[in-house]
Amino acid sequence: MLRVYGAVRLVFVALLCGMLALIIQEAWLDYRDYAALERTRQLMASITPTPVPPATPAPTPKPIVTRNPTTPPPPTPTPKVYVISSRFSTLLAQNPDTIGWITIADTPIDYPVVQSDDNEHYLHVSFDGKESKSGTLFLDYRCEIASEFPPHFIIYGHHMKNGTMFKALMRFKEKDFFSSHRTFRFDTLYEDMEWEIFSAYVTKAEDPYIRTRFDSDVEWLAFLNDRHDRSMYATPDITLSPDDIVLTLSTCTYEFSNARFVVHARLVRDSQSPQDAGIAPAP
Repeated sequence: MLRVYGAVRLVFVALLCGMLALIIQEAWLDYRDYAALERTRQLMASITPTPVPPATPAPTPKPIVTRNPTTPPPPTPTPKVYVISSRFSTLLAQNPDTIGWITIADTPIDYPVVQSDDNEHYLHVSFDGKESKSGTLFLDYRCEIASEFPPHFIIYGHHMKNGTMFKALMRFKEKDFFSSHRTFRFDTLYEDMEWEIFSAYVTKAEDPYIRTRFDSDVEWLAFLNDRHDRSMYATPDITLSPDDIVLTLSTCTYEFSNARFVVHARLVRDSQSPQDAGIAPAP
């Protein structure tokens, strides 16, 4: 009887130790996610609007004397009209901060994207406005979707251990997945857009990969080529140009303290197919 009692006690102690280990592991994972969220919150809070110098008034043009006064003046370019797609009506009714939807095939990433007037609010608020550790995928407040010249869009999302939000971006660390999923969709309120990936890498939070202002085409192209060269898998089939519009996806990763995983993609133009644009498996 004593032996049976001793065996039962040992089993009980083993079960108790196992449960305690699971509790400690869960607490550590929660702490890790909270610490990553807090580091992200501090980083986002540190981003302040880039001061824009006042525009210099253009000089009054001098009248041009022409030999043929009946020649009509050149037509004035028609401003682009932005019309909200009807398929976003329901989402906008639920959350007026909605600006688009992102979908990456063969991953759970199939979410609305919102935008606030800062880079902190949606770190801990869900799409329906409730407090949430998962937050919501959101566009950097410095980006403007209703513009003809927005060179750099940036979308942020948490790396959640339950697989939601941007956890699935980690798949792009796998060479086979990277090579076979070079395009994805991010549609805004106004346009349906396909994007082709040209770079993915791990970096530190302080890296200026979220820069949004560039003073010249030369500076913009230098930035793009630098990001292209950083990719963990080469994409020599992609040749970048100053005319490219780029979307960056950013989330936490855990290779080292305050690490970030970044995916860069460029817009596929209406006149291009991914094949025309040079999409091919990475070597």
